[in-house]
Amino acid sequence: MNLIEKNSKSSSRKPPYQSIPKAMRKAIMVISIPSTPSKPNSRNPFSTTYLQIRNDLLVRLYFYYGLRAAEVLLLDGRSYKMSSPDPSGAVNYMLVVTNREEGVIDKRTRKPAIKTGHSHRILSLSKRDYLHLKGFTEQYRCQHFSDGVHHDHGYIFTSSVAPFNPLSYEAVRDIFHALDSTLTKHFPMFRDTTLYIDLPKLTPKVARHTWAYEHLDYLYKSEHRKAVDMAVSTGQILNNKEIMSNAINTLRSQGGWSENSKMPMRYARRFFDEQGNFRNLERIEADSADIQRSFKAQLDTEETEGIFYEF
Repeated sequence: MNLIEKNSKSSSRKPPYQSIPKAMRKAIMVISIPSTPSKPNSRNPFSTTYLQIRNDLLVRLYFYYGLRAAEVLLLDGRSYKMSSPDPSGAVNYMLVVTNREEGVIDKRTRKPAIKTGHSHRILSLSKRDYLHLKGFTEQYRCQHFSDGVHHDHGYIFTSSVAPFNPLSYEAVRDIFHALDSTLTKHFPMFRDTTLYIDLPKLTPKVARHTWAYEHLDYLYKSEHRKAVDMAVSTGQILNNKEIMSNAINTLRSQGGWSENSKMPMRYARRFFDEQGNFRNLERIEADSADIQRSFKAQLDTEETEGIFYEF
């Protein structure tokens, strides 16, 4: 009997968490790396350079930045920005997540849209991802529309075949399905339910859940380090509730959740559940070590024999 199973029908069973372990996420990133003439990636399931670069960008936006499925499908050539240099010469790279302007024609049956007012946001991009977005858009995507034969709708992520329509939800689903199949082929341990707890199939939503949990873990540890430094310099006692509150607020803002959304707190509860499990295992290990030391010190003594008689 599966103690975490609420539904008696195993066919409808869902994994307990709709995210994947970091090791599995890293395997997906390895699979999606585009091939180059000097470094071919035999694991990448996509056949052309265009598809490999496009799909790698999609995977990174979902897993590294936590974008919703619709938010990626809304990106256009003005969505990525570079700031002017600061006095030291440093620049920032940004991704603007928002709806397209009024009057833009979108022929997709299921039209993507920003979920709530809080979902309009600006995210910091790594230099690598900014350059890849810019390079893909200006060197690969633009070739589809350079002759003027096909209408340029402006969306970054397009089909690879004429008339180069913007990607649909179904196309993204198929990309994730191909990644899932490749993961099963090259990293079968993640799908071996005889060894590991069930893990969810890959989808943009699973990618967002994974980003949220990994990012909350990082934010919490960062806030904890700040609190420790402050305690050392000021003597202020650590406030774990405040540390987590700060981490959740940052996650809420970057993930585009409203103040009323309960999603960030769900990740917090899971985080504390897992931390509690880790602490319990540490306690068990420490207790076992203490028992071994005590037993060794009392070996062959009347006190040790008394313990066995009492048992």
